[in-house]
Amino acid sequence: MNGDLTIPTLLQGRIALVPTPYSAPLNAIAYEVIRVERGCPLFLQEHLGRLSQSLAATGQRLPGDNGWLSGLLGLCAYEPFTRNVRVDAVPNANGGVDLQAGFIASSYPTRAMYRRGVMCTLLHAERQNPQAKIWQANIRQAADALLEETAAYEAILVDRHNCITEGSRSNIIFLSGKTITTPPAEAVLPGITLAKVESAAKQIGLAWRRAPITLGELGSFEACAITGTSPGVLPIARLDNIEYAISPELEELRKAYQALCTESMQAFRQLGKERNS
Repeated sequence: MNGDLTIPTLLQGRIALVPTPYSAPLNAIAYEVIRVERGCPLFLQEHLGRLSQSLAATGQRLPGDNGWLSGLLGLCAYEPFTRNVRVDAVPNANGGVDLQAGFIASSYPTRAMYRRGVMCTLLHAERQNPQAKIWQANIRQAADALLEETAAYEAILVDRHNCITEGSRSNIIFLSGKTITTPPAEAVLPGITLAKVESAAKQIGLAWRRAPITLGELGSFEACAITGTSPGVLPIARLDNIEYAISPELEELRKAYQALCTESMQAFRQLGKERNS
């Protein structure tokens, strides 16, 4: 970035250089967080598709004018390293929505975390309308407080039926040998990273299974990991008092997912070349 006086932010379809970091608007009705690596937004079409679905759940749709998309691509081009950009849909005076975006504080796992795994903890909480990426302050605040209290990396949500659903800002997968189990689709946010991890799993010959996972079953799995925009595929070494191994299958899966990220970057660069030719 170029300093405190030139922070790029997408406002009203144009990039503005502002003096303060981007702050998510309180009136946003839906949002997306996209990982940008060396100017390339990873899995951009998938993120925009999910944003459209989230808006549809509120009775809204993406703006018809594609000026915001050009602005978003221009914003991403400002970032030469790795960072997350947040895209917010906010109500406008015409009854529709406008999109605004900016780079947000981003924390990525260290190499040691990928090698050794991280500690996570359970939080009894349920999202309303988990299929839509809508900000729910009560869950975010409860999760942040629990993470600060326990020094855990992520809070894993448990519903009223004592079933695992997802992380407070991630999805979760469990491994037993060459089979991956993850909670039912209707109980969780349809994670972009999770969908790519499923593709990676099938490429390397791992079975993919969606099924309810009760608290009593947690100790029956060999390994588990969270998936998300910032962590990618991050092994969990301990979930409260249950310890997990970092299995060879999990490590192979993480590498296969990273290969898909590289492919996404290459495809985005190629598209840019074609547009400019």
